[in-house]
Amino acid sequence: MTSRALIIAIEDYPKVAEGGIAKKLEGTLKGGLAFKQWVEARWQQKNLSTQETEMIFCSEPKQDFGIGASRSELITALNDLKIKGQNMTDELYFYFSGH
Repeated sequence: MTSRALIIAIEDYPKVAEGGIAKKLEGTLKGGLAFKQWVEARWQQKNLSTQETEMIFCSEPKQDFGIGASRSELITALNDLKIKGQNMTDELYFYFSGH
């Protein structure tokens, strides 16, 4: 069994111009981190090894264990998920928090 997760949590929008959408969405990163912990706990309950799981965590601000959430980084993450997971994923978790 192969289980994958893609988590996108965008709290900061540094390129937003004044008068546009909010530059900061408080709590989105916290929600993404909570979902990450939930998925990891679920995988642990199922006794899945690290070879049976893959998590991609995209965020702004970027976390040490993940990647950023720029347009190009998100496209790369989606392509990576597609390439590695095609016909090899039994379970997929997806979480998005942001605009």
